[in-house]
Amino acid sequence: MSTLPLELIIEILLRLPVKPLLCFQCVSKPWYALINDPNFIKMQLKTSVAANREQTIIFLENKLQPPQDCFLVRFNDDNQFDRALKIRQPLSDLNQYTQMLPYCNGLVCIHNTRNEIGIWNPLIRRYKELPIEPIEKLYGFHDCDGYALFAFRHNPINVD
Repeated sequence: MSTLPLELIIEILLRLPVKPLLCFQCVSKPWYALINDPNFIKMQLKTSVAANREQTIIFLENKLQPPQDCFLVRFNDDNQFDRALKIRQPLSDLNQYTQMLPYCNGLVCIHNTRNEIGIWNPLIRRYKELPIEPIEKLYGFHDCDGYALFAFRHNPINVD
């Protein structure tokens, strides 16, 4: 085990970008637990935002026919865009269009024309599909030509 105090290890790890943190999960079981702890994740996000780090643009290629390619472009420290990196988005399908909603805290809500919906973290390539819930139409609301409308937000009160 390390001779450094845990508080110092946490301070060092908080200053790192996401990609090395993913590698450092393999150092030991305590490091894995620390890096995956929800409180550490919140602190790392807060530190990253305060330092203006991990600036990334994610976009879907606009094509008339599916599948749509997804690209990740980092904005580096000297105000230049890096080369676009093609990444596989989890709902990609040869016959389905995918839509991405605006991101929130590094997460992206995506859905496709099969009504699959999920939350995706493109930086670490993790994805969680959400269960389909029937949506009750409220009086006075109508269909938008058969398309569902989605919104994606963070609730800071209950951190949801």
